[in-house]
Amino acid sequence: LISIRIIGGLNKEKYYNDHYYERNTFGIYELSRILEVIEGLENGINPKWDQLERAKYIFSKLAHYIDYDHDKENRKGKNCSSLRALIDQKAICAGYALIFKELMDRQGIQCDYVRGICNNFKHAWNIITIDGIEYAIDVTNESGLIHEKKEHKDNYQFFGFSSIFSTHYKPDADERIKEYTPFMNQGK
Repeated sequence: LISIRIIGGLNKEKYYNDHYYERNTFGIYELSRILEVIEGLENGINPKWDQLERAKYIFSKLAHYIDYDHDKENRKGKNCSSLRALIDQKAICAGYALIFKELMDRQGIQCDYVRGICNNFKHAWNIITIDGIEYAIDVTNESGLIHEKKEHKDNYQFFGFSSIFSTHYKPDADERIKEYTPFMNQGK
């Protein structure tokens, strides 16, 4: 049996333990399926788009493609919090944030995976940096809006400081907290 471990953006010391090792180790068949889905999601990217346009596109595609996994029993298998969620099309916040991080890395867009608290629950989201501007992003929230309302809004939950940290707070001590530029004000 050959297996491959993908860090997937979890490049901080706190992620070097058995829990994260298991979550990010894949067999060859799994990995080929994951890559097939990733390439399918990236298929619609116009090579002329700038980083902001590519980030919006991937954000929207991912929010539409994966549904939030409300089945707590399934969560024990860790599929919903790893790149495996691309195969199952069900994730929790850790899965959304990890996958978004992987897709941003593939596009050459600086992206961090952030853990903290949102509405009194453990939560994960992302911070991307484009042209020196940092945006906090929560694909989980956008996916919930899309799947619950069954409509496409393109809300782009790329938050500024005041909006994201009114609900997203207490990031782990090694996470960055600063003023983020509201994504919706970028005019694209």
